[in-house]
Amino acid sequence: MNSFGNDWWRQPWREWEEENWGNPVIPGRPIEDRELHEIAKPATDQDFMEEAERIKRRLGEEPSAGNAGGRGGGGGRGGRGGVVDGPGGNGGGAIGGDSDSEETNGIDACAYYLSFRYKNQCRWGIYIGLECWFWHAKFLFDGGVPAEAAVDEAIYLLYRHEYFHFEVDKAIEIMERGVGISTGTKPKAWLNYHQSNNPSLLEEALANAYAYEHAGKRHKKVLTRVKGLVKTIFSFHGPGYRDFADVAESKVKGDARSQLISEIMGIHKNDKRFVPGLQSLIRPPSFIKSKEPIPRVKYEGERLNVFFF
Repeated sequence: MNSFGNDWWRQPWREWEEENWGNPVIPGRPIEDRELHEIAKPATDQDFMEEAERIKRRLGEEPSAGNAGGRGGGGGRGGRGGVVDGPGGNGGGAIGGDSDSEETNGIDACAYYLSFRYKNQCRWGIYIGLECWFWHAKFLFDGGVPAEAAVDEAIYLLYRHEYFHFEVDKAIEIMERGVGISTGTKPKAWLNYHQSNNPSLLEEALANAYAYEHAGKRHKKVLTRVKGLVKTIFSFHGPGYRDFADVAESKVKGDARSQLISEIMGIHKNDKRFVPGLQSLIRPPSFIKSKEPIPRVKYEGERLNVFFF
């Protein structure tokens, strides 16, 4: 029996883990809203259920996507969801989008992930625009998906994409800590990479591939229909986002995830080779059987909260 106590095996907390990271960097969303990050309140299960019911009611009230005439979702409750037009619009909205827009042209235009690296400065977690949720649900609903399923699949489509960014963040944190413990200096690989690759085409393609992989599985009676509509949604997105199919198949998915980790860590940066086998660090759950209104995910004792805006 050792004399050090039950937690003798724990690594000591290091000063470099308390470092101030500066202004937030948000993958896929160059323009942050610092005010929102400071005042945002985590969405509760009650918030989720109330908003889901509100969206269901709206589905029967709004004109169909084909006749919307570019009617916007830029107002609504939040008015800051990055959604200006509905499906097929040309204002940089949630589904359609203007390829010339300065905003990112993908899911991250109206939902995004804020890293736990900033948890001492602002509220980390997944931010989802309410109008974005509505327009994705509307697109599925207009495509023949029942309202209940459309609302549910829409929120999980957005959530899964942003959750993938969280998985990448965790994977790189593991790598960075390993280097830090070995050398005494923790690298800023995640920060440096996302400052220069915003958005990272490979990361966005993999995030959409993960979202597409599990789309429709919560409502199997309409699985094929949901997948077809999600594929259409993603076809409206910009480079990387719309190229999800290139990294979706099992035979390339692992290598693509290893490539992403290698790229972020700066391994073989110039010749595009990668360290194989790193994909096991990125293992997002499917959330297919989740019964909770908002998934209960924790990282190092803190919940990965969802914020509505």
